[in-house]
Amino acid sequence: MRVAPVLLAAVVGLAACGDRGPLPRKVANDSVTALLKSYQAQVEQVQQSSALKDSAMAQLTTATKLMDQLGDIERDMGVHRKTPSPESGQTWDAIARQRLETIKARFAVLNRDASRLRKLTAEDTQLKAQLDSLVKLSGDQGTRITGLVASLDSLRSANTVLTASNQARADTITTMTNEDNKVYYVLGDKQTLMQQGVVREVGGSRALLIARIGKALAPARTLQPAQFQVADMRTLKEIPLQGRYEVVTPQDLKYAGGVDPKGRFVSDKLAINDPQFWANSRYLILVKK
Repeated sequence: MRVAPVLLAAVVGLAACGDRGPLPRKVANDSVTALLKSYQAQVEQVQQSSALKDSAMAQLTTATKLMDQLGDIERDMGVHRKTPSPESGQTWDAIARQRLETIKARFAVLNRDASRLRKLTAEDTQLKAQLDSLVKLSGDQGTRITGLVASLDSLRSANTVLTASNQARADTITTMTNEDNKVYYVLGDKQTLMQQGVVREVGGSRALLIARIGKALAPARTLQPAQFQVADMRTLKEIPLQGRYEVVTPQDLKYAGGVDPKGRFVSDKLAINDPQFWANSRYLILVKK
């Protein structure tokens, strides 16, 4: 700083006068003190101005970073709006709202600090203009964040509706799928199953007008699911058997194990090797022989 050599020279000159010079010692000392105070005040002013500029620059840098973060959130919102995911969307909504509130609070601090610095830099027009811009920027970003929060709330509502819709659709699909895979089977002796109305006798001819011969068993014309055990064809792999049974429903036995093509069992269980076993009928009736 140029003022320093001049002040130092003046201080030296005044000090050299002493009592023998043109000025009394007290006057000389007072002058030296005044000059030193003036010099110190100018140094402090320069240091204060430099500190203010550094602080303003740091605030501008912070504002730039915060605006970048807002830009990232806006881009993320665009992605979630186009391809919302109910599960991840709810988590993302909460994170985005928290980030927006944090950024809004930091801009409020910047606005307050910039307003304070602006009052201390009235003589530095360039710095004052920068701080004016920072104050306006902070206020504008607060408005921007308010709009983003509103958009976020709208997106959250849309995701909630979508979640409910997807859940309802999934429940409907699950119900329909489960219903489509239901199969029914029953095991019993001929007499019991006939009394229950599960099977009936068909065909045959009368012998001596007394009895019918050559009769066969067939499923009843109307079958009630309540008379059967309910199972899922996707998980029903085998049915245990105790004794010999006859299949009287039109299942495709080539997809079964433990039974020959004529319906004669050669095992203690009926193995179902493929869901195609149920292609001809969802009802399986096994009559004990």
